[in-house]
Amino acid sequence: MNYDKVSAFECGVAIVQKDGYYGAILMGGHEIIEPKYNYLSSFKDGFAEAIKDAECFIINLSGHKCVKFGNTFVEVPQIYDTVRDYNEGMAAVCLNNKWGFIDINGNEIVPLHYDEVTDYYNGFACCSNFILDINDSKTNRVCIFDKNGNCIVNNLTSASIDSEGNIVGQNKYGEVRYSAQGKIMINCNGHFKTLNKKYEYVSPPKNEGIHSAKINNKWGCIDENETHKIPFIFDFIYDFKDGTVLGLYNNKKVLSYDNTMNDIPSIDGNVSIFDAHNKIILVEQNKSFGLYFANIKVFTGVFFTKCKITRPKVIEVHYPNNDKHYISTNGSYIYTKENVNKEYPIQENFFLGDMIDDCTYTCLNKEKKYGALNNKSEIIIPFEYSNIGIVDKFIIVEKTYFDKKLYGVYSKNGKLIIPVECESVEYCNYFFKVKKHYRLYIYNLCGKVLDEANFENATYFGFKTIIVSSNPQIRNL
Repeated sequence: MNYDKVSAFECGVAIVQKDGYYGAILMGGHEIIEPKYNYLSSFKDGFAEAIKDAECFIINLSGHKCVKFGNTFVEVPQIYDTVRDYNEGMAAVCLNNKWGFIDINGNEIVPLHYDEVTDYYNGFACCSNFILDINDSKTNRVCIFDKNGNCIVNNLTSASIDSEGNIVGQNKYGEVRYSAQGKIMINCNGHFKTLNKKYEYVSPPKNEGIHSAKINNKWGCIDENETHKIPFIFDFIYDFKDGTVLGLYNNKKVLSYDNTMNDIPSIDGNVSIFDAHNKIILVEQNKSFGLYFANIKVFTGVFFTKCKITRPKVIEVHYPNNDKHYISTNGSYIYTKENVNKEYPIQENFFLGDMIDDCTYTCLNKEKKYGALNNKSEIIIPFEYSNIGIVDKFIIVEKTYFDKKLYGVYSKNGKLIIPVECESVEYCNYFFKVKKHYRLYIYNLCGKVLDEANFENATYFGFKTIIVSSNPQIRNL
């Protein structure tokens, strides 16, 4: 073959050039490497540097790619797009943008499943995949492999290998450290201790050296000797700074423990942290919400359509009837109407509404029915009404029968003044205008019917006096 240029022979090999590409021949002219490289150096000890399509690599006299292994080079399988130098006897290889590892014999030790890998260091390599979440944001999933191809740790978001061969990483719960056997290590007074069981995560110590931990997809708490302080029955555990933990059970019920194993009754609902600083839990059932105050172990019940913190230490809650009320973050009901600003304890499973003379409270119960309590928490108006309101010293209630709404009136002490059978009730200072069975009745404040005439209207006229029509008359109350 005619070449455009032939270099001097070195160690029996000459570099040749044809049409701008480089190859190699032996003495006598036998071509051992076809001219196809953008650059080819002289061979030394049977190896040369080559560049093709902007990629730089090492080839041997057979034209096969080689990588560094110790102080020499070794040939690698030619099926890969990229092969890194051997490190600790393992070489990272890439095919179709997926990475894995081969050993010195070319055996595939770590499958080519990963978007990114690090070289082996102290016996381990980090292999990562990038996963898109529902918002198209990339999250990193890191697995740690030993030289035998065993996955020691998985589901980390980041990881590195320290100088002692321990694995230091992050998972979705926090920072974690693993031994070479893939077991979690915990900090015990400045030194690291390897735990015997293969936990998925162990938190830093809280009060009295207690750790939250996860194993076999269940959460509990242990001490540094792996003694179970809280049983491993929970789907998740929330940690608080004072050593209290809140366990989420079956993703619907919450059962709280403090570090002395005092338990709190379970609460039905989907549970999340509402205010971590004040240890307030948000409970959701069928798009309605309730608040659980872990500090005082009080649950409001699930009454609200919305809960939000509007200013420091104040939570605004919305009723189904769009009324707004306020709760302090310490678990007290805040009454702020009519220039009154007082706090009252929350009654569990009753949420306070308005009040009369500081002794009667209209409330909503957990079945979303309205009634009233006195200041001894005794029920004085049954919880069977769809709505309730206060006018002067009286309580007007609404009850729904099928699609029909009927109204009645109670005194502030819970005495029924006007039966709940009226189409409408209107308070006019010293009397009630009541429409019942399509007739207008006038009741005084004691619930006595003044007249059963078929009035079309009634108007307050003066001190305890009304005018009624269609035939205008003056009646004294």
